[in-house]
Amino acid sequence: MKLNISKKKDKEQEHRKDKISPENYFTVSDGQIIKSPEELKIILAYMEQETFKKHVNEDKNDFSDWIRNVFNDKELSENLKTKKTKKEMVEYLRNYYKKKSKENIDRFDKKKESVYEKKIDLNQEKKYSGQEMHNLSGAFKFRLEKTRDKISEFRKKGHDTKICELYMMQIPAKIKMFETIRTERELLKIIHLFFYVEQELNYIKNEDEKTDDQNQKNKNKRVAENIEKNSLPHKKKEEIKND
Repeated sequence: MKLNISKKKDKEQEHRKDKISPENYFTVSDGQIIKSPEELKIILAYMEQETFKKHVNEDKNDFSDWIRNVFNDKELSENLKTKKTKKEMVEYLRNYYKKKSKENIDRFDKKKESVYEKKIDLNQEKKYSGQEMHNLSGAFKFRLEKTRDKISEFRKKGHDTKICELYMMQIPAKIKMFETIRTERELLKIIHLFFYVEQELNYIKNEDEKTDDQNQKNKNKRVAENIEKNSLPHKKKEEIKND
């Protein structure tokens, strides 16, 4: 069977499209390194809100600019520019790559007669390179320490953090597993655990804010009562003096 060399070259060029030199990597303000828009999707999912705001705000969108200038992907860049929150950006990138993956599979199905396409295993799970694994693993460990600090703060305030701690206990082992086999499945397990922890922390935070609000209301009430009590004797003295 004759192999279509031009199609093979096009496919190889597309495969290398997201491969860039280290000097063009995106360096996040917290020190993390992003090497591709697809990797941005993963790192954004557990990026601190404060860190995100340093790169995306009313004045700029560093991620959009990076994708346009480095990858020359104007469409993706413009779409990201319209996303003003981390949640919006993560959801868009997930849907974008989900759609892209489906398009690739559909294209593969249409080229079953090609020798080149026959060598592609569509069911093969994505595996990360050693450098990608190192970067992601480092980012997870960094996030792990930050999250532990948050949990510690809430625990000191008297909040029940047992659920968070149960999830957190699983993460180091999952990171080691990811470092060993480097598959996307193991990566997602870690992301999901962090997501569950963040959900629980947000619940605790809301409860903490409610408690603070109630304490402030009680304090204001006590102050008002004291003012009222202290003002009564003065009123009586003035009444007696006038009499």
